[in-house]
Formats: sequence, C-alpha cells, structure tokens
Amino acid sequence: MKKIPLNFLNESGLLFEINRKILHPFGFSLKLNNNNIELWSYEDLEVYYNSDTFIKEKTKFNNFLNNYGKQKLRKRKKKLGFVIQTNTIEKIEFPNEKNKKFKTPEQIKWIILE
Repeated sequence: MKKIPLNFLNESGLLFEINRKILHPFGFSLKLNNNNIELWSYEDLEVYYNSDTFIKEKTKFNNFLNNYGKQKLRKRKKKLGFVIQTNTIEKIEFPNEKNKKFKTPEQIKWIILE
C-alpha cells in the first residue's frame, strides 16, 4: 500500500464521480482545498454541474477508467468474485492457490493490502 497525493482524486475524475453519484443526490459535496478534503452540505439546494464542467470532468474519469480503472475492476472481480461488496464475507475461495483453499476476512485484508 502506498500513499498518493490527495489531488489524484481530482486529476482522475474520481472526486467528480463520488460527488455526482453518491454525495450530490443527498445534498453533500466533497471539495479539495489546499490538500485538505472538506465536506459541504447544500441543505435545500440542488447541486449539479454545468455542461462545460460536466464534459471536462467526465472526460478525466473516462480516461482514468480506460488507462487504469477497468483493468483494476476486472482484477478485483477475478480475485474476490465481486467489484462492490454487497454483503459480509465469511469465506472466499481462491482456486488458484495451492493449500490455501479458503481465506477468512482477516487473511483477505493482507492480500488486498499487498
């Protein structure tokens, strides 16, 4: 595991997607400010992107997906059997690992962090 600059969220378009798909519908927004992340509440306001910003940010995210994201999602799906965790994990079978047929969630943590 390695630490990466916080601005990567903006440069990759991930911040745009997090805001657009998760936070904006609930009236919140994450903003980067001097290498800090801030959570804003818009209470009764509806938050959306203007056309130019939407196209620019969506392009950054699509480039991220094409250059890194899709491959990472496929790798995660192959290794864990899912992309997005939707339930608790009791056991996961790793058929390609000899003598290590099942891993507990605690053991899986170390696989993911490597």
